[in-house]
Amino acid sequence: MMVRILCSALAIASVACGRGEPLEPLKPSRKGVPQYFGTIPLMPDDSDLQLIVRQFFADAQTLNKETSRLIESIRWVDSFDEATTIGTCEVWTWDDGTVHSKRINLLKSAWNTSSDQTKRTLIYHELGHCALDLDHVERPTVAIMNPVILYDDVAAPIWFNLVRDEFNAPSSLNLADTHSDCIVRKTFSGE
Repeated sequence: MMVRILCSALAIASVACGRGEPLEPLKPSRKGVPQYFGTIPLMPDDSDLQLIVRQFFADAQTLNKETSRLIESIRWVDSFDEATTIGTCEVWTWDDGTVHSKRINLLKSAWNTSSDQTKRTLIYHELGHCALDLDHVERPTVAIMNPVILYDDVAAPIWFNLVRDEFNAPSSLNLADTHSDCIVRKTFSGE
């Protein structure tokens, strides 16, 4: 069995977490667990997105932060169950808790209307979940991992500090935490 865990970045002024229903990934055997190093193999053909993802992994390398090698894709979605959700990180695990793969879902309409800074904050937030295994920080902390996307005029002047703080944070995403309001569980039959 596999368990799906979702953590989401939210639009400005929202406190709810994502409840999107993306498709289940392929179910490879444990021998076939993918290993991706500093890149994401399946990603939309969007130059802004690709640039931000490359910068995230470059920042990780510069700040000597190890990142997850299990992110299989980033993809566009048309909607989420929560109207204020603009991105999610899905973590797929085996029933023993071993991570199988991860995927980021982004709301296409929000991406197309967002500023460059908001796009950057969103991607760093979702990669914080998927690549760094970070959970949300307590509000009202000014941080990339805040469940509410920071306003551009707050994030832009202190971006370097926000990135440094994100990469220096210890991993905090607890896959077994059933009380977190940003974790949704769904169990699938299978090997």
